[in-house]
Amino acid sequence: MHENFCELYYLPLDSHGLGFNTKEALSFLDHAEMLRYQSYKPKHSKLVFLLTRYYIKYILAKKLSCAPNQVRFQYSQNGKPSLKDKQPLHFSLSHSHSAIAIGISSNNIGIDIEDTSTSQPFYRQAAQFINKQSAEDIASTNSEEEAIALFNLYWTVLESTVKYHDSSIFKERQRLIVPPINMTTPISSFNVNDLYCWTHKIETRGSHVSTLSFTQQRKTDKLDVYQIGSGNEFSRIKTQSA
Repeated sequence: MHENFCELYYLPLDSHGLGFNTKEALSFLDHAEMLRYQSYKPKHSKLVFLLTRYYIKYILAKKLSCAPNQVRFQYSQNGKPSLKDKQPLHFSLSHSHSAIAIGISSNNIGIDIEDTSTSQPFYRQAAQFINKQSAEDIASTNSEEEAIALFNLYWTVLESTVKYHDSSIFKERQRLIVPPINMTTPISSFNVNDLYCWTHKIETRGSHVSTLSFTQQRKTDKLDVYQIGSGNEFSRIKTQSA
């Protein structure tokens, strides 16, 4: 295994199909997670929570050579999850309305995924949600479609840096400065302050397009991106080596 590796997984929420065993997934939860699962009222929220816990524990258990229900998490004051017992793996979780995303790495990582469609009501208020520089960049785009896509990219980068630093939106947005990006390509990588960021535009459900971003201290030696399909099929869609 590479000393500096990263694996990204995403699951379109219409693709779990018959391969998802609810009873098995519930057996992965500890007592606190079960209480949290039961506290969700909307069916979609319950499904997203259970799927996210199921797959992160399923994947980590294979890497740690243990049973999924033996994978235990602890949480920071800001709610950032990590493995108990100082295990040498880091992970980050995110979800949108149409997809779930998981990042696993040998180093600290933050990940975020957002549907482009959800950004439409907010991109004109980029100064309020992100910062003045981002608003100016978005205002200078050539079309509303490009403006929405750029806002979505900025927002996922911001969220992923928040998770990386275990910080807050208010703190991180003040110092977020994203360099010029070629929006015609589906994949971009760049430095934001002292961090390495990577983004990927992906189709997650039907016509939905999402932006998946992750943040780390430096460029990873090996990056693998997988799509999770029905029947727990993991399809590698990209491999990147330094």
